[in-house]
Amino acid sequence: MNSTQTQELIAMDQYLFHAFSTAAAIFGIPANLCVLISIIYFRDMRTISNIYILNLAIADLVFLSGTPVVLYQATQKNWMFGSLLCRVFFSVNGVTQFASSAFIAVLSFDRFLAVCRPLTSSSWRSTNTAILLSLLTWAMIILEMTPLLIFTKVVKYYEGTEVSQKCMLFFGKEEFDPLQAKNEEVENYLANIIASSRFFITYCFTLSYLLPLVGIWCFYSGIIFTMWQRRRSLYLKRKITKRKTTKVLSDFTMNSYEFRGSGNFTRLSDSHIVHNLLVAVLVCAIQHRRKC
Repeated sequence: MNSTQTQELIAMDQYLFHAFSTAAAIFGIPANLCVLISIIYFRDMRTISNIYILNLAIADLVFLSGTPVVLYQATQKNWMFGSLLCRVFFSVNGVTQFASSAFIAVLSFDRFLAVCRPLTSSSWRSTNTAILLSLLTWAMIILEMTPLLIFTKVVKYYEGTEVSQKCMLFFGKEEFDPLQAKNEEVENYLANIIASSRFFITYCFTLSYLLPLVGIWCFYSGIIFTMWQRRRSLYLKRKITKRKTTKVLSDFTMNSYEFRGSGNFTRLSDSHIVHNLLVAVLVCAIQHRRKC
């Protein structure tokens, strides 16, 4: 693959990224605003699950609101807003990104309690508990973002003769100038940039994707297993009830006739048949009530 084809692929990737980000912001911001207004305005919408959905909508709304800054940096490949705004934007963007996956995991945990532990969790599954758990989730996410807040810096890098600045996680010195440094220092500087980028990718992937995904898998696996057990138990109960009902009806049919000594069956009177029928209906009703 020559350089021309490589540049075309890079340009195509950038175009798809810009198009996807723009579409997500155009449709996502109004949708999340509708969710926020619905839950806040209508009192009936303030359920336990909707409290977590409210926090999820806030995180998505703030994250999507930073799309213009992301697109500008991706297009210009240069950070022009200073070190302070770099830290603020990077931290807020990271917090909301982490919060989106975290509240999806919290929501799946709430569904797990509602389906698999309905009796034990009914005493403390309340709106106040949901609000408290949401606050604890936000606090945990902010604590996770502390390394990004501390080490986020504006880093200078060179592409040929052009000097550019990038807002990123970096463990080195922010005021380092590659043009005035020795070759060994420049190599260490570039190696530090690569190591910082790898740490950032691994850190974000683990905390914002991998751990919440594992939690979601575990919770919904428990839900599926519980529903399968309930369905199997219900099937067995119905099967047993059907057998008992068949036996009662069979006994009713046999009891409607009287066995004579000569080997012949003689039909009983209507009063005996009615009596047997009432007994059969009563037994079937009792069995049905036990099944329910």
